[in-house]
Amino acid sequence: MKSRTGFLLLATLWLLSGLDALTQNQSRNAPPDASVVMPSPKTWGMSTPGAKLALREKSRAEVQGTPVIIYELWATGLPKDLDYTMWIWDVGTDPRSAANVLLNDEGKAVFRRANSALHVTEEPLDFKVAAVRAEPKRVGLVTNDGRLRAYGEIVPFPVEASSGSCHLSIQMLDLDYSVVRLQAAGFQPNEELTIESGSAKDSKQQAKASQDGTYAATLNLPDIKTPAAGKVSVQAKSCTVKVEFP
Repeated sequence: MKSRTGFLLLATLWLLSGLDALTQNQSRNAPPDASVVMPSPKTWGMSTPGAKLALREKSRAEVQGTPVIIYELWATGLPKDLDYTMWIWDVGTDPRSAANVLLNDEGKAVFRRANSALHVTEEPLDFKVAAVRAEPKRVGLVTNDGRLRAYGEIVPFPVEASSGSCHLSIQMLDLDYSVVRLQAAGFQPNEELTIESGSAKDSKQQAKASQDGTYAATLNLPDIKTPAAGKVSVQAKSCTVKVEFP
């Protein structure tokens, strides 16, 4: 029996395959040749110094009741006269090549640059996303030799909460929320914290905020099972903040 998250991720792939009528998709999906260097999960996110990749929302649509967000990719700090491979790293998988792309004069990723002298119009790249709550969408633009690269990430449907000055968010790092990333802020410097997490079986641990009142950790939540909701809370003297998911 498939878990809820696994089912939703499979459904996401099926939904996105039927979106051509709504928007242009990543249609240039020829597999890279042997000379292309595949990004490693261990080095993912390590952009070339000075290079950045931003995902900017362009529009939203709804397919069979599922919201789909369309993003444009904007790069800074990368040469605009080179060819790039667009890589996507979905939760629970290895990075995969998605398209061969270029950058226009403003740094936007496109399939084809405009050329007024030849009466050639720009062909945009629309990155379509359907995701479950707290699921990050990770994308990178990398030259085929791997020498130049920029990575970007966005969580379309964040799981977060605030209480007073305190804020808590989680990000799914593995399927079914079995591993999540916790980020909290707004506590007193070096304040004692109690972290509770789990679902059918709770786990409690003691921690301490940093000098700037923040705290971050990776949590293993192997007991998260549908239909029970997972939960993470951070308790301190100054405040208590809690999130539930999925």
